[in-house]
Amino acid sequence: AIGVYIPGAVISADDYIREAESIRDGALPIGNWVWVGLSHRDGEIRSYTCGLHLFGKLEVETVGCRDSADTLLTFMNELLYHILAADEKLSDGDIVQHPDGRMLRVEVSEGITTDGDTVKILFPPRIDRCPSHLI
Repeated sequence: AIGVYIPGAVISADDYIREAESIRDGALPIGNWVWVGLSHRDGEIRSYTCGLHLFGKLEVETVGCRDSADTLLTFMNELLYHILAADEKLSDGDIVQHPDGRMLRVEVSEGITTDGDTVKILFPPRIDRCPSHLI
């Protein structure tokens, strides 16, 4: 096979096999089950999933992230692993912790890039300077 269809994308057969072999190390092959897409808009990078619905979960989107694409993908992979390995359900008002310690609010609402309700991980805006009313 040249490629393998996973929800939302076609990946190379080699990448699929490499991900599947992670089972030997006790890991879940998240990348073969759930695809994470990225988009850029207004200086932020957003991510969205395709495939969580196959596990009875809402798809996940991130909003307001100004991290690098690599940092966001690492965060998403860790979050997806937790959701699937622990059979976790994220609900409106929950808080998730980013690996760097940031606490991120969870909102469930109409999807931005995905149809239906999605779980949104809301990144707070970064403040580059102190607001003038605090000086």
